[in-house]
Amino acid sequence: MSRDINDIERDIERAKARLAGTLDQIAGQMSPKGLVSGVKEPEVLKKVGIAVGALVGLVGLIVVAKRRDKKKVDTLRALLEERRG
Repeated sequence: MSRDINDIERDIERAKARLAGTLDQIAGQMSPKGLVSGVKEPEVLKKVGIAVGALVGLVGLIVVAKRRDKKKVDTLRALLEERRG
């Protein structure tokens, strides 16, 4: 028994809607807010906060170091250009 094209299209649309809902649910659970919302113990939240703070601090230090290194390279390039003439 063959199916009508309209039935097939409706089934596809329903499957797309279910998949979109599932993906939205997974995205919500994997967001930082979603990950922390399941944790209620203050000690765990404190440790997560410390870890996030440390990570932000580390990224900040890396950015500052890279900028400092870039300034040094720019200064050396300028000195070379002056010597070359």
